[in-house]
Amino acid sequence: MEDTDLLEMLRSAEADGRVTIGLDPRKLDDVDSPISIQAESTRWIYGLMAAALFVWWLGGASAGIGAIAAGALIYATIGRRQVERNIRRRFYGHGIRDIGTWRKLWRLEGITLACPAARAGTKGAPVCSSPDGNWQRFVLDHIAPACAAGPGSAGGFAEARAATAWRRPDGVEE
Repeated sequence: MEDTDLLEMLRSAEADGRVTIGLDPRKLDDVDSPISIQAESTRWIYGLMAAALFVWWLGGASAGIGAIAAGALIYATIGRRQVERNIRRRFYGHGIRDIGTWRKLWRLEGITLACPAARAGTKGAPVCSSPDGNWQRFVLDHIAPACAAGPGSAGGFAEARAATAWRRPDGVEE
């Protein structure tokens, strides 16, 4: 079973509600992230700084300091939320559809896969977090059995799992 097949199962399970993909946009807003555009944050900061400098020039130091404080508040409430919304949009639009992008994203912190029982706070419920967790094993153990139980797939999952050796980066087979 190829990684592209596993990613398709994960995407399908997320769409059906059988698994939840938790994102931490602040961790995914990294220079190495394929879904992060560093200019998004920068344009907010530069724009607000230019406005603060203009207010400083017009109204003096106290008005400028107030404008800087207001700019920081605007960025923290509106700008940062907009950047996070764009990261989520790019994740679901491209990150979970392309295996190359998914692999790059999984190397970063900020993605958590969870079954519905984990969302309810059940102890021992399966959760897999990037970058240390094995997303392929999570899909094989918690999503693929439901796919294999579908019509016309008797035995296909067990054969695919037995034929595929999943190894961690340190070479240990799981």
